[in-house]
Amino acid sequence: MHLRRRGGVYHWRRKLPHSVASKLGKWELVRSLNTSDRQVANTRAARLVIASEKVYNLAMTDKKITSEQINGIACKWLKEALEQDEEVRLHLPVSQAAYAECEPDDDPVDVDVEQIKLYQSETKEALSRNDIRYSKSLVKEVLASEDFQVDDKSDEDKILSRVMLRAVSEFYRIIKARRLGDYTVGNIDPLFAEVLGYGSSGRNSDSGQSQIKLSELSGKFIEAQIRDGKWQPISKRNNVPKLNKFIEMVGDIPADNVTRNMIRDYRDALDDMGLKSSTIGQRFKVVAAMYNWAKREGYTSIDNPLKGLAPRDDCF
Repeated sequence: MHLRRRGGVYHWRRKLPHSVASKLGKWELVRSLNTSDRQVANTRAARLVIASEKVYNLAMTDKKITSEQINGIACKWLKEALEQDEEVRLHLPVSQAAYAECEPDDDPVDVDVEQIKLYQSETKEALSRNDIRYSKSLVKEVLASEDFQVDDKSDEDKILSRVMLRAVSEFYRIIKARRLGDYTVGNIDPLFAEVLGYGSSGRNSDSGQSQIKLSELSGKFIEAQIRDGKWQPISKRNNVPKLNKFIEMVGDIPADNVTRNMIRDYRDALDDMGLKSSTIGQRFKVVAAMYNWAKREGYTSIDNPLKGLAPRDDCF
């Protein structure tokens, strides 16, 4: 470290060790001290020495976060968040809501479920739009607790932010079911398969039966088609109503519980509505595509229940 005078003004300069320089992308630190007075320059230089030591320490202790660590952070957060939620509700008075204000005449469970649905909707909206701002504060919190330094403009930060959105989405889905007294619900997002000890597709590993309902499966299928570039906006406008109508007619039941007889009833009901065979076939193709995708992705265990049951001209 030394002072150098340029044009009557002192400058501070310090060479960087190779190990630090390789991380910072520069071989020395140079700063103007904005003074021509030697004594003032020495005082300011001493402050810069202290500041530069902090830079060194940060550069040497910076840990580049890996995909495995990102997933591990999200899984750990989800597990702890579910445990904390369980602890809160363990001591919750019968007449009190856990997640929202509750009026004396309101059912606290209904109030909580509606509030959780709102949170779910916001999280899914953020995921669908890749709006990682929704999870930024949470990301800062978990990074601090795990002692990681991640540039908030880096790809790693973006990936972690999105993974945390997925964790939050799982959290709301699970606590909504538990608030209704349903503890059989498993993980749907395969990333968090180990958190509750369920299979990667959301199936209970003991029963082998899918827990994912048609509405949830439909949402994941739609998102995947858009993200994978298989659906254009017009495809979404045309196909989403077909999926919604199928769920309305069959019922929002677990996807693995749909039987071939139920599909026959669905087909006959469409026929009774006076729809052409080609129109019914188009509806079948969309639902069949969802089931084929779900089987590949591990969300369902049954074979496509629509196979061979479309109107004769549209069998597949």
